[in-house]
Amino acid sequence: MKKILLSLIAISIFCLSKTYVYADENFDKYLQNNWNKVELATKVKNKLFDYYNIRDEFKDEYPLYYGGMYINEDASKLVIQIVKNKIPVENSEEYKFYNELITLDENIKIEYVENSFNELNYYNNTLSDFMDSHNNIVSSYISQENNKTVVEVTNTNESVLNNYLKELNNQQKISIKNISNDLSKIILFKKGENSNAHINAGGKIIINLLLDSYCSMGFRTMYNGEKGYLTAGHCVINKDSILSGKVITKQFANNQKYDYAFIETGLLYSPSNSLEYPQDGVNTLAVVASSPATPEGTYVAKNGTATGYTDGKITGLNVTDHYDNFNVTIQGLVRTSVVSDYGDSGGPFFIPRTDAQGGAIPIGILSGGSSVYTNFTSINSLPFAYMQGRY
Repeated sequence: MKKILLSLIAISIFCLSKTYVYADENFDKYLQNNWNKVELATKVKNKLFDYYNIRDEFKDEYPLYYGGMYINEDASKLVIQIVKNKIPVENSEEYKFYNELITLDENIKIEYVENSFNELNYYNNTLSDFMDSHNNIVSSYISQENNKTVVEVTNTNESVLNNYLKELNNQQKISIKNISNDLSKIILFKKGENSNAHINAGGKIIINLLLDSYCSMGFRTMYNGEKGYLTAGHCVINKDSILSGKVITKQFANNQKYDYAFIETGLLYSPSNSLEYPQDGVNTLAVVASSPATPEGTYVAKNGTATGYTDGKITGLNVTDHYDNFNVTIQGLVRTSVVSDYGDSGGPFFIPRTDAQGGAIPIGILSGGSSVYTNFTSINSLPFAYMQGRY
């Protein structure tokens, strides 16, 4: 089975949560370290983007020496990957910038790698085109920590894999990963409760009263002056309205990017920035108009009405994934090790922080996944009007 969507009308998954557990006295310190590295990654990203005039993270050209970056296991370092034989000539203007970049902060660690980010991104985008014609290829994404483009397949038999993939694998450009070929499960509909007029982030939103099916609220915002909230596009793919409001826009189409929708709530429903399922002092979403950099290794969490508060780390970028039960391939997602289940779709992804620091930083909207990972649509991929309308 390829991947599943996590709306109520998706395939049922049952799995154990992998939670990053720290002693109480160390947890706040870890959260702060994680946030510090996110801020540092944002500085590095902004400097790169400004100097090299990068506007699209996964289309524009990076410098040849740049391999990527990630946050290490205990969030003590931001690792910047460098292709050693592509470092600019000393005493050049570009070398001056390069030196400023790698010495920007004492918490930066340099790691020398073989593949540039340009190469990884190119192969990842190329492999996206293979999915419709090669049924055994189910997803691809960039893994910074491994300095590879990862390709997940359901059969690694030599006669099945395309010669192009085998060549890239031999050149250490990609990593071919065989995943379990689970059989499709029966589609289940979960009985819902009566929806309250007050909806918290990650709380239940009724999609179909007759079927008692539901998804989860992402975060509140305004669009064209009207109040509402964002959720997953696949939740309302065939809907013009749901119980809590009118469906104004939705994005969820085969071989297209992202999965989101805006629901205008009007006067009857009141979305909130409070998390439906708080944990460890993290109980509200900060009001921000954009997401910081979220490199691989960033500690993140989500709220959703099926599994509540679960946490993990970002494990892949620019994900292309095929959702088997909808027979739809979606691009431009972010992969995490966070556990979720049907009904969680549309819930918020965020970087946990305590309220004293302004609340958790929202970074995306839950889309779908498998029994071992969950994808989300990044806030920075949404139309600017939605983020400008946060309140």
